Amino acid sequence: MRSKTPGPRRCVLMYLVDTNVVSEARRGTREAVAWLRSVNSSTIYLSVLTLSVVMKGVALKQRADARTAGHLAEWLQKLRRGHADRILPITDQICIRYGPRGDIDGLAAATAIVHDLS
Repeated sequence: MRSKTPGPRRCVLMYLVDTNVVSEARRGTREAVAWLRSVNSSTIYLSVLTLSVVMKGVALKQRADARTAGHLAEWLQKLRRGHADRILPITDQICIRYGPRGDIDGLAAATAIVHDLS
């Protein structure tokens, strides 16, 4: 007779990926590409902060190299499409958690905490 007791619950890690990880993967950095390929893409989340940082990079690059800025803007759109259901906003709950951290990394950390991401 089989036991009716359920087995152990399987925990799925989900990740809030920082701008530097997606940027390094775009550049083809081996470690970033390998890590992103090693995890299920549905477990990878982005913060709106990442999109903001990339957009700032596009704007800064536009002044010196419009062609490269165009490529970066296209990449930003691909990020947005590829993660459309996994882009996390900054909410009031995140701002309350953010507290005294005073920088963009603190907001990102609070986002991960609030959404229970690694």
